[in-house]
Amino acid sequence: VKQRSSVQQQQLLQASSDASLITQLSAQCAQALYTISNTSKVACELLWPKLFEYVCVEHYSLVITDIFKCLRVLCGRIKQSCNKLDIYDFEANSRLPGPFQLICRLIVFMNGAPQNAQLNARAKESINLFGELFFWLNNKFCETDSPFPKIIGHLLESLQKEFSSNCPSNEDKNDYFGKEILFSRVERWQAVILDLLCSLINAVEDQSWRQNLASAQAKQLSTLFTSASDSFQSSQDKAFLMRCLGCTLARIEDPTFIKEHLYFLFRHTQHSSIIERIGCAIATGHCASVLDHADLVLTELENVSKWEHMKEGKKQSGGSSAGFLSFIKDSLPYGRSVDAEILNLRATIVLSFGYVCFYCPTEGLVLRLQNTVLPFLRQYTANSKESSLREAHLETLNLIALSVHPNRLRDYRFESRYECLSYIKEYVNDEKSFDTVTTLIRLRACKATSSLVLLEPPLSENEFIDIINVLIPNIFPINRERGGLKALNQQCLFSQTFYKNSQNINTDNNKYYYYPFSSSKGSVQKSSASIKHQKEGGGKSDGKDATKCGLTGEDDSSTVMEATIIQCRNAIANMVKMRPCVRPTVGELLKLFYQYYGSERDHERARAVDFTVLVLQVYSEKASDVTLGIAKEFSSLSWIIARL
Repeated sequence: VKQRSSVQQQQLLQASSDASLITQLSAQCAQALYTISNTSKVACELLWPKLFEYVCVEHYSLVITDIFKCLRVLCGRIKQSCNKLDIYDFEANSRLPGPFQLICRLIVFMNGAPQNAQLNARAKESINLFGELFFWLNNKFCETDSPFPKIIGHLLESLQKEFSSNCPSNEDKNDYFGKEILFSRVERWQAVILDLLCSLINAVEDQSWRQNLASAQAKQLSTLFTSASDSFQSSQDKAFLMRCLGCTLARIEDPTFIKEHLYFLFRHTQHSSIIERIGCAIATGHCASVLDHADLVLTELENVSKWEHMKEGKKQSGGSSAGFLSFIKDSLPYGRSVDAEILNLRATIVLSFGYVCFYCPTEGLVLRLQNTVLPFLRQYTANSKESSLREAHLETLNLIALSVHPNRLRDYRFESRYECLSYIKEYVNDEKSFDTVTTLIRLRACKATSSLVLLEPPLSENEFIDIINVLIPNIFPINRERGGLKALNQQCLFSQTFYKNSQNINTDNNKYYYYPFSSSKGSVQKSSASIKHQKEGGGKSDGKDATKCGLTGEDDSSTVMEATIIQCRNAIANMVKMRPCVRPTVGELLKLFYQYYGSERDHERARAVDFTVLVLQVYSEKASDVTLGIAKEFSSLSWIIARL
C-alpha cells in the first residue's frame, strides 16, 4: 500500500509538473504570436486573415483571448497603413467564419467577465475586436450617427468598473455572500451584453438579416460545444448563447422559423446539466417576451412535452415519422420505463413555463397563466416523485409569484396560491433525509414561499400556521449536505437571471433581511453585501443583529445549506411583514421556535434564537396592531427573557 501510494504521489507530481510546463509553453507561444503581430513587417501578410480560422474552432477556445488580442493588433496596423480596414472574402475560403458567425462568437466570449481575471481579459479583447469589426454586419452600423462606437466605449468602462471595484477576496468568494456578490456582478454584466445584442438586432429591420443571425447562433450551438461540454465555463458559454438565440427569436416574425429553432434549442440542450437546463428555459422565456410570440411558445412547449408519448405511439404502430420533429424524437434514448433523460427533459419544460410567465408582457400574462400554464403544470407534475422535476416545479412557482407581484400587476389576486403552497408542503414533507440536504427542494421551497407570501391578500391564519409548521421542522434540523451540491451552478441558489430590457420586479423592500452575518473560522464578520445595502438602503445597524447567522453545522461553507437557511429566514420575514401583528403571526412563530430552545443540538438552538430575533426585529419595524401611548399585551416576552 505504501509503495502504491508513493507511486501515485509521484504520478501526481509528474502530472502537476507537466501541466505547469504546458501552461508555461502556452504563455510563451502567446507572447511570441503577439510579438510577431505587433512588430513583424510581414505580420499582416502572414496572419491576416489566416488567424480568423481559429475563432470558431472549439479546440482553440482556451486560447481565444490571445487570438483576439493579435487580431486586434493586426486591425490597428492595417488601418494605420491603409486608413481603412478591408474585411476578408470569407466565401473564397470555407475555413474562414462569416460575419454572423464571427460576431456571435465575439458576443458569447464577452460573458462571465467579473468571475476572474482570465474571463475579464477575454471579454476585454472580445469587446475591442468587436469594436473593429461590428460594421461588417450591416451598413447601418457604419452611419455617422451610429451609437455603437459610444456603446463599446461604455462597455469597456463598465467592464473595468465591474471587475475592479470592491471585488470580493478569495476568502470571501468561498462563502455564500461572496458568491452572491460575484454572481450578481456576472448577472449585471450579462444583462449589458444582452442589451448590446438587442440593440444590434433592433437597428436592422430586415427579417432575413435577423434570421441569418439566429441561424448562425443555432449552428454554433450544435457544433462548438461538444468535446468541452463537461467544462463548467463551456456550459456557461453555451447557456449564454442559448439566451442570445432566445433574444434573437423574439425579434423574428416568421412563426415557422421560430418553431424550428425552439425545437432545435431543446434538442441541443444537455438536459442533465442544470446550467444548460436553465439556459434553455431562460432562452424560451426571452422568446416569449414579445406578446405575439407568447402563445406560439406555450403551444410549442406543450408539443415538446408530447415527444415521449409520440415515441411510444411510434413503437406500438411500428411505423416511422418523417421530418425534423422525428429526428429530434429519435435522438432521445427512450426505454420501456421513463429514463433519466426524459425526466431531465420534463424538468426543463416545467422550468421553461416559469420563465415564459416571468418574461411575458403584463397585458397578456393573466389570461395565459390561468388558461394554459397552471392547467398544464397541474397535469404534468401530478404524482411526480423525481427531485429534478420537483425542483423545477418549485422554481417555476417562484417565477410565477414574481410575475404576478402587486408591483407588476396591481389589484390582481392570485387565487391559485393555496394550491402552490400545497405543492410546497407536499414536496418538503416528502424529503426523506431529516438532517442532511440531498436536493435543492428545501431551498427552492423557501424561495417560492418567500415570493408567494408577498402576494395579496395576506395569508389566512390557517395557511400561515400550515406553512410554518412544514418549513421550520424541516429546515432547523439540517446540519450537513451531500457533497455534490456544492458544485452546482450558482443560478440555483441566488436570484433569477434577468436582462435590462425585461420588466424587472422590485419585490424586496426589506432586502437586508437576506443578509445575516457571515460566520467564518469561528469569527463573525459582516458581509460586504449587507454593509453596502445598509449604506444605500438605510438599514438600521442594530437591525442586522436580527439576521445574525448561527452556526450551520460542521461545515460553515456549505453553500446550499446556508442558502436554505437564509431563504427560510427571508420567507419568515416576509410573512411577518405582510401581517405584522402579535396574534397570530408573532405568537405562533415564537411558540414554534420555543420548541428548539432546549434542543440538544447546538445548531437548532442557535437558529431558534436567530429566528426569534429576526421576527421581533421585523415586527418592531412593521407592527400594525400597536398604538403609541396604549399598552399592548405581549405574553411571550416573559418566557423569551427567561429562556435567553
